[in-house]
Amino acid sequence: MLCLNRYTIVLFSSIRIIDLRRKQKQFRKNQRKKYEELSDQQKSIIIKLLHSDDKSIQLDANSGDTIYLKTNMFIHQPQQIFSVGYDNEMVLTYVPEPWLFDLYNSNPELF
Repeated sequence: MLCLNRYTIVLFSSIRIIDLRRKQKQFRKNQRKKYEELSDQQKSIIIKLLHSDDKSIQLDANSGDTIYLKTNMFIHQPQQIFSVGYDNEMVLTYVPEPWLFDLYNSNPELF
């Protein structure tokens, strides 16, 4: 009985790992497709972000492009520090999502 429990644990652990890898692969495929469908302005934000020295960029939090990129998991806000720009716009610092680095490193011609 004890031996059967060990096999069951190993089997389900293996299935979970395989399923997780499959989901990650599908997520990256979907995100690449979303990247290819971005507007030129949104792509330029991402390219500027990836080519910056510290891999961060300050953007208006209420901009449509910023909201879209954040909602679709291209960028995220690592901290709550912000500054107020012209016309009382809230300027936040954003960094790329980790999957975006992987895509950039594997397909630099895409950017």
